[in-house]
Amino acid sequence: MLNDFLTTDVNQNTAFCDEILAAIKTATNEAQHFSGNVYDLLITNAGATLSNLHDESVDSESFDLTDLKASLMEWQAKIR
Repeated sequence: MLNDFLTTDVNQNTAFCDEILAAIKTATNEAQHFSGNVYDLLITNAGATLSNLHDESVDSESFDLTDLKASLMEWQAKIR
């Protein structure tokens, strides 16, 4: 799901990638919400959750912020 999020919602948008990375850096108990074309991303200091906006039969996936940050930084290096 994370790879699909990167290709469909982040795509070539470096500004969107930067916004998510900033949210990870400043994460608190209060959820920060990002919606893309296909996915909804919620970030708190406890982790991140991706949900499909169009298909409720698809289970949400949770990620450690460290793992999400690493994936985003790797993706950002590819698109810059």
